[in-house]
Amino acid sequence: MALIRAMNAAISGLRAQQTKIDSIGNNLANVGTTGYKSSSVDFSTMLSQTLGFGSAPSGDLGGTDPTQIGLGAQVSSTRLNFGQGNFVATGLNTDLSIDGDGFFILKDGSGQEIYTRDGSFGLNAANLLIDPSTGFKVQGLMADLTTFTITPSGSLTDITIPIGSLTIAQATSEFAVDGNFNGGGPVASSGNVLQSSVPLIDVTAATPATLATLLTDLGRMDAGGPVDFSLATGDIIEFTADKGGRTLGTRRFQISATPPTAGIDDTGTTVQDLLDFIEGSLGINTSLSSATWGASIATGAVGAADVVTSTTATLTGDFVAAGVRPGDYLRFTSGPGAGQFAQIDTIAVAAGITTITFVSPLDAATPLPGVGDTFEFNERSRVAIGVLPAAEDGALSDAGPTPDIRIDGSTAVGGVRISANAGLLNAVDNVVLSSGGNRMLLFNETATAVGESAVTHVTVFDSLGQPHDVAITYMIESKTSPTTPDARGMRLRWFAESPDQVQTGTFGTTVGTGTIDFDATGKFISEDPGASINLSLVVSAVVTALSATPNHESMTALASTGSALAMSDNDGFAEGTLADFSVGTDGVVTGIFTNGQTRSIAQVQLAHFANNQGLLSVGGNYFQTGANSGTRTVASPGTFGTGTVRGGFLEESNVDIAKEFTDLIVAQRSFQANTRTITVANELLQDLVNVI
Repeated sequence: MALIRAMNAAISGLRAQQTKIDSIGNNLANVGTTGYKSSSVDFSTMLSQTLGFGSAPSGDLGGTDPTQIGLGAQVSSTRLNFGQGNFVATGLNTDLSIDGDGFFILKDGSGQEIYTRDGSFGLNAANLLIDPSTGFKVQGLMADLTTFTITPSGSLTDITIPIGSLTIAQATSEFAVDGNFNGGGPVASSGNVLQSSVPLIDVTAATPATLATLLTDLGRMDAGGPVDFSLATGDIIEFTADKGGRTLGTRRFQISATPPTAGIDDTGTTVQDLLDFIEGSLGINTSLSSATWGASIATGAVGAADVVTSTTATLTGDFVAAGVRPGDYLRFTSGPGAGQFAQIDTIAVAAGITTITFVSPLDAATPLPGVGDTFEFNERSRVAIGVLPAAEDGALSDAGPTPDIRIDGSTAVGGVRISANAGLLNAVDNVVLSSGGNRMLLFNETATAVGESAVTHVTVFDSLGQPHDVAITYMIESKTSPTTPDARGMRLRWFAESPDQVQTGTFGTTVGTGTIDFDATGKFISEDPGASINLSLVVSAVVTALSATPNHESMTALASTGSALAMSDNDGFAEGTLADFSVGTDGVVTGIFTNGQTRSIAQVQLAHFANNQGLLSVGGNYFQTGANSGTRTVASPGTFGTGTVRGGFLEESNVDIAKEFTDLIVAQRSFQANTRTITVANELLQDLVNVI
């Protein structure tokens, strides 16, 4: 029986080594399996046969040890080595690997969760992230594709990456302009003036034209006599001009009492309507609240008998005779009060003294102008027509019956006067007003523009992502005296114009104005907090009110040979379609759009187990929860003990071929040794049989 016992022990050894060889063979077979974890086999002894239990020490005897004979070996466990495998770059953005602990979570065909380290994923026809070999869907968190935010506490769901179908656009709410404005240039003290070479007439009444003259009765008085424009209801008048050296394009006005249709910028029936159209096309800022001026009218200095308060001024001289009217501007150009200006509300002359009241008070933060300080009167920027003095309208309301009349002694009755905003690059020229290919008027420049200015173009986007060009012209509004107690050394004013502007009522391209203050070293101090660019758009399905706030904090106003300004930032963007994506270490799927924008689309989640050895391998590189694995914990990569994710990489098998070959040799020798035990026992039994 003893020899049979030896044979049985050897047989158990053969079985154990066979299991180990099976494990080694499986490891070697999966050397190229993505994410494979090598396994090992642990042995333990089987029950031992006890021949003697031994005895305790007694008297002079030291005791005896038990006598036992082992009955062989058995497989006690198999273990997976969850050590990190090497990473191999694949260049595929759908390939993922885990650097550290954790498992990708997928759902099988029955909706049950299943886990893997193999991240060789792909996108199916529905743009779902799946395991192409099984069709199982990768699980994670989806972002709100409106706000592109991911809720960490959200429920697991299929990950969809809508390549080619997800589009985004965003309206501009803020943009930045930086660079340097030439602060060494002169103050914009005057705008240029264009006047028609001949006056307009009412050919029916044979009188000079007025604002109320119907366009169908309009003509001009040439040297050879009256010329009838022969305009009729429905006719188109085209207007082109250059401003600051840039072409403004062609604008179209239709003689009609109905609102404009497609291809028509404005409509109207009177000279007033036409002049408003020209004013709007030129982007001349006529708002009473924006404090802008045009050509210089007269200059002077504060005398000893003169008085200037924050609301009034009493100045020696007849400035009404010089052409100053309500709505014009009084600007102080030297002394502690230099840079202050106000629009004239009322003006009167008595005994050679001009008394003026202002629309709004002078700046209380700086000293009021005093004796010896120089000043200048500038006319209000606008497009006007000369009329008889008796018809003059001195009111400052743009809603009056004849708001654009001015009598200055230089505009003939019926003549058209274009007074542009101050600054060289606000200067208007090459004006052409025509109908049916026939030029209606010629204009001559009677005053030139003065003042350093610069123009930059910015692109703002509406809610549909459509771009709109905005030209911003900057000019030096004022330079203060070094004795001024405030920190401001220079103030720039900007005018914004856009050809896409659509106004209710009066047509115009002006979309905003504001000021920027710099200190004496040319550094930015502040700008109008409420100044913005506002476009009214008539575009189907678009948010019609586009308001964008400029940011000039990075601008400087240092003296230089020229100005260099450019838009440096814009929080709006044009329409873009999701074209590609990448996966970060935190598992976030970042979408890359055709317009260069990036947005968070989803986040891959990982499962963490207390005991990875307790998982059940179910083939296909998958695991299921086992009785001793513990409950799975879902976590974002890099949290709660999980590893990070590497996009574009796969984890190789962690099988060590050298070790496996060594173990294979040891297992082979162990197997052979057990067979020798069986052979010896068999020979001894044969000898025993032969004795009989």
